[in-house]
Amino acid sequence: MSFPGPAPDNVYSVRLAAVGTGTALFSANEFEFFHPVRTEEQVWSQGIKIKAISGAIEFSFDGTDIHGRVAAGETVIFYDRHESAIAIRGATSTFELEVW
Repeated sequence: MSFPGPAPDNVYSVRLAAVGTGTALFSANEFEFFHPVRTEEQVWSQGIKIKAISGAIEFSFDGTDIHGRVAAGETVIFYDRHESAIAIRGATSTFELEVW
């Protein structure tokens, strides 16, 4: 079997992990969630983990409005949070993002 294995029918799993550097704009760090095999299909998260490594960050689920903040050195985890995208900003701060 090739890697990754086939995706089951009607199950859409997000597999996203990213590390980045924030800027003053949400548009610089936008992450949309797509099916890992059928990349043209939008999917929704089940959980989201956001860690602010070196400075506070803000996050948005629509790329415009601030939906939350994470203080420097802190981590926020959402379970059963069904979103299709996230954007992160925070001038010169680094962040870690995991979505499943």
